Amino acid sequence: MPKKKKDDDLADIHARPDWAVVTNAQAAKLMSISLDTLDRLDTQGLAPPIVMLSARCRGRRIGDVRNWIAQRVRGAA
Repeated sequence: MPKKKKDDDLADIHARPDWAVVTNAQAAKLMSISLDTLDRLDTQGLAPPIVMLSARCRGRRIGDVRNWIAQRVRGAA
């Protein structure tokens, strides 16, 4: 059985503060969508905003991802 990377643990991600930045893979996992779907949402301007940490390193603030999810849940109710 392959060892699970700590970054993939959703419980660890949920425990982080809203200002913490996660990778696109982690954000997609939190949003329960694929990376391809996240890329499509980015293209359409519908995904949580990207934070550029450096020229090659980007991610998304957990608070933005949580807000994105909350908006979808409210809209579906």
